[in-house]
Amino acid sequence: MMTFLLSSCWDFQRMRDRMFISGIAVDKEDDGYIVGVESLNLHSGGGAGQQQGNENESKVTIEKVNYQSIEIPLHSLQTKVNGDPFYSNIQVLIIGKRQAEDGISGIISHFLRDPDMRRTTPVVFSDNPIDLMKVKQKDQRFVSEYIKELIKLTEETGRTITTDIGSISRAIHENNIEFIPNIKIQKNKHEIEVNGTSLLKKGKIVGSLNEHETTIVAYLKENTESGSLHMDCPQSGNGSVSMDMIHTSSSLKPRVENGALIIGGHLKAKGYLAEYTCGNGSIQGKTTLHKLENEFTEILKKDVYEKLATIYKRTGEDVLNLQSIFEKDQPKTWEKIKPEFADMVKSPIIDINVSVDLILKGTES
Repeated sequence: MMTFLLSSCWDFQRMRDRMFISGIAVDKEDDGYIVGVESLNLHSGGGAGQQQGNENESKVTIEKVNYQSIEIPLHSLQTKVNGDPFYSNIQVLIIGKRQAEDGISGIISHFLRDPDMRRTTPVVFSDNPIDLMKVKQKDQRFVSEYIKELIKLTEETGRTITTDIGSISRAIHENNIEFIPNIKIQKNKHEIEVNGTSLLKKGKIVGSLNEHETTIVAYLKENTESGSLHMDCPQSGNGSVSMDMIHTSSSLKPRVENGALIIGGHLKAKGYLAEYTCGNGSIQGKTTLHKLENEFTEILKKDVYEKLATIYKRTGEDVLNLQSIFEKDQPKTWEKIKPEFADMVKSPIIDINVSVDLILKGTES
């Protein structure tokens, strides 16, 4: 009898008593925060500060609190909603750029330590995070779910860099650069798009990259499985050729010669011929696949050299985390160059070997 009684349900909450949070937006407001949450509306109507919505649709609740800790506005927010907030299903954390310029270490620390949060929750930046939370996409009940899909690293999206709460926390503590996707509301106010990345260092924005620059840095920082290369037709220039990346791998080997920082190493890219519109569209008799590989190699190499030089000159930041490579592989060299490294990284010499391999070539040889 005792076993039967102990095995019964003794603690539960009804679904209608919970508020399922799908996304959180945070931005700077005076001396405190403005916080918005997107949630599943399991109740008809809503409390103060809520956008009205039909049952089982998403709604956005907003709270402004002039307090230095994010904990207080989140607690205050609970008084404006129906049900006990459930945070374990959050799809995305949207942080305003105003707040990111001021610092987000406290926000990341809170969400990392909260037992209801997940360290794998994606993070994005936006100029207008609260407004972004209200943008309704066609056939999408939740803006937060749409944003999560928008920044996924897939061939369909073409994204090359994403990040989450845990990765940002690690970068802050290791004093490394982390790249945060920027989400922009388009002029029509009804569509959103990824607009490059922000560079985060010590919890604050220190620069930004456009989408093309972000892709180049991604190729060199980590193995990727998406991206594309495009060029005019060799020789004639009439028509175009494009290549879809299926894998990139890199190994950076920085060194110092005659007081100059040299970024050496290699970048290898594999992909397939996605489009060929030169002449009548037939490769045979026009060029060889080996020549196309060489053409793509030159284009990618030019991109890498030009974009890296521009990024380092404009930001003055160690975007490839070369310091970590020196500390790990060349500790003696690092001790020598440490005092001058901040100046050296502003104008490095690029010496990266680039190669492109075309595979899945189709029926033509």
